[in-house]
Amino acid sequence: MPKVSVIIPVYNVEQYLERCLDSVINQTLKDIEIICVDDCSTDNSLEILTRYAKDDSRIKVVALKENKKQGYARNKALKVATSEYIGFIDSDDEIELNYYEKLYNKAKETNSDIACANIVAVKSDKINKAVWLREGKNDGQKLCTIFEKLKRVYENSSTSPCKHIYKAELLKNSNIGFSEGCFHEDQLFNIKAYYFANQVILENENSPVYKYFMRDGSTTRQDLKSPRYKKFFFDQLFVIQEIIGFLKLKKIDNVTKAVLLKDFEQIVTNLSNKINEHYLMEFLAAASKLELNKEFIKKLKKDRNKVFLQKIFSVKNEIRPNKKYKVVSVFGVKLKFGFNIDKLLCILKPKNIRVRRNSILLVEVNDIDHAEVLPGYAKYLLDLGYNVDVVLTENNYRMNSLCRIKDKNLRVYPIKRYFFGKFFNSSLIKKYSKIFFTSYITYYSIGSLSSAELKLWDGRYVTIFEHFPVLNKYRNKIYTVEHHLDLADKELLKNKHVISLAKFDTQDKNFTMVNPNYFGEVKNTNKNEKITKFITIGTFFVFRKNTELLTKTVRLLKEQGFDNFEICAIGQYKPQDFSSDDFKNINFMGRVSADIVYDKLEQADFFLPMLDPENPDHDRYITTGTSGSFQLIYGFNKPCLISEKFAKPHYFDKNNSVVYKTNSDFIEAIKQAINMNPEDYRTMQKNLTKTTDKIRTESMQNLKEILKT
Repeated sequence: MPKVSVIIPVYNVEQYLERCLDSVINQTLKDIEIICVDDCSTDNSLEILTRYAKDDSRIKVVALKENKKQGYARNKALKVATSEYIGFIDSDDEIELNYYEKLYNKAKETNSDIACANIVAVKSDKINKAVWLREGKNDGQKLCTIFEKLKRVYENSSTSPCKHIYKAELLKNSNIGFSEGCFHEDQLFNIKAYYFANQVILENENSPVYKYFMRDGSTTRQDLKSPRYKKFFFDQLFVIQEIIGFLKLKKIDNVTKAVLLKDFEQIVTNLSNKINEHYLMEFLAAASKLELNKEFIKKLKKDRNKVFLQKIFSVKNEIRPNKKYKVVSVFGVKLKFGFNIDKLLCILKPKNIRVRRNSILLVEVNDIDHAEVLPGYAKYLLDLGYNVDVVLTENNYRMNSLCRIKDKNLRVYPIKRYFFGKFFNSSLIKKYSKIFFTSYITYYSIGSLSSAELKLWDGRYVTIFEHFPVLNKYRNKIYTVEHHLDLADKELLKNKHVISLAKFDTQDKNFTMVNPNYFGEVKNTNKNEKITKFITIGTFFVFRKNTELLTKTVRLLKEQGFDNFEICAIGQYKPQDFSSDDFKNINFMGRVSADIVYDKLEQADFFLPMLDPENPDHDRYITTGTSGSFQLIYGFNKPCLISEKFAKPHYFDKNNSVVYKTNSDFIEAIKQAINMNPEDYRTMQKNLTKTTDKIRTESMQNLKEILKT
């Protein structure tokens, strides 16, 4: 009996198939069988399979006479598989050469029915760290209870069978197979597999990597707004109802069921935001028949009624590169009225923007990304005697990051995202002496989100010069702030027009450090006497920051009798990533405006950056990148708890912060902060103030020098 059967459904992938097969036949685990099911390909895929099968006796080729889709192909292969474990790989992807050896050994060592690997998204042979990165955040946990197992199914790409191996006996005895003839065929499969498994062993940082190649034309990369792929959306509803039926049949407890139903609600919401409006009313009607939360169903029905009324009569704006139209629909008949977009520039400002002499323009083209640097740069430039205009998106404007900067020479203008191109093409730009972009990278495409998506799938970010070609004319007066130096524009770097938020020891010394850590007048508070208050700010997903360390530490502190502390967490989070106890011990506030953030910072005693010294991805914070958390620590004079790995490059030491070594030392650092007496705390704050003053003095001098270029 082979140790692992590798099942590969194949359909029209002649460009990628050899790469996939090479990664499988060269596995370090030799005792495998490879079952390839050709789903009636119309290209040369079957010929490639036949050629490989002649050279390798482990390859079995099953050729279907008609196209039956991936679910059927996998089920067909399951019937002929003879091994101890089953693995799956899509024919346009590839795996590390030790992939199945590591997974098999992990499953055997832990006596698990299912073992998981890491999965990463890849484009052009480069790992795309911007999208779907899921590497080793679970620490190899063992899932045994029904709640633990099913809670994980929709986390970390766990619905993909390609990141697992399954004991063949489990699939056979529990009659587990794939839904046939539809999209999302693997979701019910994994729900059942996780449910019946005696134990699931999750991935860790040493787990092998499955490389999911993002290519145009693949099943999961279709244009989901086209009529052809209406089926994609409605099949998801079909699969969700199948899963709900299974949960009812197995009498899953209400807590576990609630977690999954919450996931389903999010899936339905996401799909309803993407589907072609022609099918939206029909989709919402079908979704409202699902057995989900009553309040959620009410919302779906309300949305359906709204869509119905809009079909009778509606007025919408339609944006094109040079014009904005008002589209009036009456009983399906559309009337389009156009007008000159120049007239809409009044949205930018009261009356007209009048560029004053000696003015510098600060620009943030992204939504809620790097606005924390705006107050500091505005303050520095004002202190150097410049007039400052800030142009930022409406969402960033509402976040109110400049709320504490009061100066008659500072003006702030919100602008709709799709007006930036017009604004940069206007004569106003010529009148500014310098232009600072607080983000060199843009995270969306002006006027077309689908274009942005395509750019991101290319495995790289899109720059301001690509989105706004007119800016190339003004390179001599444009300065960019780099949050990650490895992405810097080479020409700007050569001309010393690149600003970094921290000092880094790199070969290229042409960048200049200007750290913007001023947010306005700040109250320097003493340490809270009864309850020590911690604050952390960022994105609290299981694959971001060091979230699991935080929740584990809080639980341990509670178990050890510590109840004289509280933690405020500000930023985006997913409720399903946390237990009910986490919400008792940590105040998750979500994303809030800057004025609230600033108030909470003043009330806090210590800041928790939650950088992970054991996560290679976080090494960028000592080589090329920095965190907005550091600006807040300096600006609000809040000592932080930080690993010594990240301390020195960012001016922290044991005199101005609580420094620990490894993750295992984090709990002792928390205890040290809780037990710190007021006098020692004041001394630490004074030392941090000196550090901040030193950074500001150096930053001001550096800024003054580069403005001469």
